[in-house]
Amino acid sequence: MDRVHRLAVVALHPIQYQAGLWRTMAAHPRLDVEVLYLDTMGIDGTIEPTTGNRLAWDLPLLDGYKYRFIRNLSPARFTAIVERINPWLPIALLNGRFDAVLFHGWLPLSNWLGVATAAARRMTVVYRGEGSMHQTSVHEGLFKRVKHAANALFLRRADAVAYSSRDNRDYQLSRGARPASLFSMPCAIDNEMLADAVADVERDAVRARLGLAEPAVVWLSAGRFTERKRMGDIVAALGDAAIDPTTQLLIAGAGPLQAELATQAETLGLADRVHLLGFLNQREMLEVMTASDVFVMASSMDPSPKAMSEALFLGLPVVCSDRVGTCDDLVSERNGFAYPCGDVPALAARLAELADPALRQRLSQGSRAVAAENDFRAATRLLIAKLDELAAGLDGRRETLENEAT
Repeated sequence: MDRVHRLAVVALHPIQYQAGLWRTMAAHPRLDVEVLYLDTMGIDGTIEPTTGNRLAWDLPLLDGYKYRFIRNLSPARFTAIVERINPWLPIALLNGRFDAVLFHGWLPLSNWLGVATAAARRMTVVYRGEGSMHQTSVHEGLFKRVKHAANALFLRRADAVAYSSRDNRDYQLSRGARPASLFSMPCAIDNEMLADAVADVERDAVRARLGLAEPAVVWLSAGRFTERKRMGDIVAALGDAAIDPTTQLLIAGAGPLQAELATQAETLGLADRVHLLGFLNQREMLEVMTASDVFVMASSMDPSPKAMSEALFLGLPVVCSDRVGTCDDLVSERNGFAYPCGDVPALAARLAELADPALRQRLSQGSRAVAAENDFRAATRLLIAKLDELAAGLDGRRETLENEAT
């Protein structure tokens, strides 16, 4: 009989892009999963300071899997390192009799407390975290060296380190992960949930609500309005002479550069073609995607943008900068284009090509195929395979010790 792995997931808080993975894992007969949340953020209406939006999602985050909340004593829930202080986490890990623990991220104090507990009880430690070779450190000197040393120490404590893309794999290696510990868990989303959420959405109705005429080609981008998202590049590309003047741009999100983007659009004479939609909840975002024709991601650093994965599932051709972490894995001539980050003429040229409806249709099929290959079921299978490999190695070592003892 195949081994059932008793797995604890230590997660910062409920996140809309992770809940589907927990459900998929919990539904697998070879996993007995319990999620240990270190905070109630995401379901308690907390205000996100960067955008000023309330973190409350319109899709279920706690259905379909076992979970519990571990009390967080931190007074600074958005401050790195001290954002999670959960003294009762070791008790939950010990009482749960888990044989493996999956940690997300390494900075919070509670994750260090958890990994120490897991190591003391010889639980298998699995690490999963964001990170890109394109990111730059805001710290220099001694602090940077100490931070990298701490990151390396945590990674070397992990028996397995999951990576979501080739870029993320290189990043984990650069931070000290052992090559033998690495395994793939691709950047994925909840395809089944998305299918249900858009089943009754009518493209024409959404377009009418947004004031978009059907013949117009509609570009969509989404994210925080910050420097690294480079939303201004997309606005500038819209004004390129090669772009059909009926083309419309939707930008979903909020952040400190919102006024600057609005001013840029007005200055370029594009105010009637650039639509700043503000923060959209999950269902609203999916509806807007069904009304769009092309998804654009211009970021200078974005390890694994889930909005891009959603766009692929919904069949949108994608144009993304070459500094998006999952670009090499998810975007090719099969379903879209990459371009050099910051090169607005190159971005405009690629977007101009997508005025061709026949090309968009072909790339749309490719996007759907890519999304089908990178879903939570694939990620779950790969995790189980790694746990099996580690368990077999542990069993082998135990058998060797028993033979030596006799």
